[in-house]
Amino acid sequence: MVSAMKRSAILLAILVSLLWPRTAPAQEGAEDRLKALEEQIEKQQEELDALRKKVEELDAAPVLRQPFSFQVFSDITAVVDNRDRSENTFVLGEVDLYAQADLGDGLSALVETVFEADDENNEWDVDLERIQASYASSDLLSLTVGKFHIPIGFWNDEFHHGGYLQPSVSRPTMLRFEDQEGILPVHGVGLALSGKLPTPGKLHYDLFVVNGRGRWTDDVLNTDDNNGAKGVGGKVEFRGLPCSRVGVSLYRDTVDAEPADGADVEFYETIYACHIVCERKGFRAILEGFLMDHDGRDLDRGQETRGGYILVSYEIDAITPYVMVERVDFPGDDPYFAGRSDVGEGRVGVRWDFHPNAAVKLEYNHTELRDDETTGTDDRYGTVLMNISFFF
Repeated sequence: MVSAMKRSAILLAILVSLLWPRTAPAQEGAEDRLKALEEQIEKQQEELDALRKKVEELDAAPVLRQPFSFQVFSDITAVVDNRDRSENTFVLGEVDLYAQADLGDGLSALVETVFEADDENNEWDVDLERIQASYASSDLLSLTVGKFHIPIGFWNDEFHHGGYLQPSVSRPTMLRFEDQEGILPVHGVGLALSGKLPTPGKLHYDLFVVNGRGRWTDDVLNTDDNNGAKGVGGKVEFRGLPCSRVGVSLYRDTVDAEPADGADVEFYETIYACHIVCERKGFRAILEGFLMDHDGRDLDRGQETRGGYILVSYEIDAITPYVMVERVDFPGDDPYFAGRSDVGEGRVGVRWDFHPNAAVKLEYNHTELRDDETTGTDDRYGTVLMNISFFF
C-alpha cells in the first residue's frame, strides 16, 4: 500500500515537472503573437487611411485628359447618265474630318472640316462646315454657339456630312448643301437653344438666332451679316408617338439679295416645314414638306417655293431597299431663284451594309426638269449610281 502511494507520488511529481516549465513560455508566446497581430492591424489601418485620402484627392483634382473621338468619312460613286456618255464617270465624294470632345461638366465641342472637289475646275476646296461648343445644364436646356446645321425639319438635323450616314446616295433636292445648288439655309453661324421637356410623347424643342442669308443661295455668312437682320426660328418635335417623330419648323429672315441680273433686291423670307417619321421593326418612312415665302420690301408680290419628299425603306439584316419621291416647284418671278427649273425625281435603290464601317448603295434616279412658263417637260433623263461609302 505504501509502495503504491509512493509510486503515485513519484508519477505526479514527474508529471508536474514535465508540465510546469512549458506553461510560462506558451503564455508568453501567445502574448507576443497577439501584440504582433495588433501592430499589423494598426499598420493596415494606417495604409487604408492613406489610400482613402489619396482617392479623395484624385476625385477632387481636375480631369486633364478628356474623352476625344476623331472620324473620317468619304465615298466614291460610279455614275452612268443616259443623256450624255461624257457624263459617265467616277466621282470622288466629300472627305469629311469629324472631331468631337466631351470636356466634362456638360461642356462639349466639335469641329467638322470637309474637302470636296469643285465640279467646274476639278480642284479640291476646303470648307469648315461646323465648329461649335455646347453646354448642357440638364436635359431641359442646352446652349450651342458657333457654326452648326440649322434645325429645320428632320433630314438636316439628323443626317450630317458623310454619305455613309444617310440612307440614299445623295440628299433630297430641297436639302442639298448651299454649294451644291441648295435651296434652304442649311448652315448658320450664331447660337441655339435646345432641350427635352418631361411631357407625354417627349417634347423636344430648338430655338436659334443666326446670321441671315447671303446675297446668293450658296453664300453662308461666316463673319458678317449683309443687313444686320438675323435669321431666327425654331422647331418643336414630338417623339414616342405611334409615328415616332412628328415636328414643325419655322425660319424668318430679311434677305438682301443680288440676283443674276445684278439688281439688288430686299425681301422677307419665311420658311415653314413639317415632318413625320415612322419607324417600326426595320420599316422606316420619312415625309417632309417645305413652303418658302418671299414677299414685301422690293417685291411687287409674294413668291412661294414649295418642295418635299417621301422616303420609304425596309431593313432586312444587312440589306435595305428604299424608294424616294420628291418634288420642288419654283415660282417664275422669284429673283433669288432665277433660272431654276421645277424638279421632279423618283429614286429606287438598295443599300448593303457589308461591313460595320462601310456600305454599298445601288440607285436608279429618274429626273424631270420643267420650266414654269411651259406646260411640257423640258428635260427628262435617268441616272444609275453605284456608291461605296465608309468611315474609320
